[in-house]
Amino acid sequence: MRYLAPVLLVSLLCVGAPAIADSDWKAAKKAFKSGQRSEDWRTRRSAYTDLAYFDNADAVKEILSAFAKEKNPAVVLGGIEVLSAFKSKDAGEALAKALKKNKGQRKLHVLMALERQPGESGKELLLEVLRG
Repeated sequence: MRYLAPVLLVSLLCVGAPAIADSDWKAAKKAFKSGQRSEDWRTRRSAYTDLAYFDNADAVKEILSAFAKEKNPAVVLGGIEVLSAFKSKDAGEALAKALKKNKGQRKLHVLMALERQPGESGKELLLEVLRG
């Protein structure tokens, strides 16, 4: 039995994560929007976790659009934490596009997410911005 655990772990790593279905995205987006309508800031903040597993451009767009309507900095910080965990090329390109397109607070939010990203991709975008 104790030899079974490493074999299962290796097999999971080789197979990878299961693909996320389109219906899962729609359900997560619906749950996120529902959470964003709450009057309780804690509910709005935790709603960002509904999109945390969707490391793609659509999730980036949803999160950034929610920032525009949010006044509580703790809620925005929850969204920034989710954005900073995204590592896919698709999400990275969406963040880069948002960085070039947005100004003011929205740009600051993207910069904060990139700065918090582990690895070098976010830092490379930050350097591009600094270089002009």
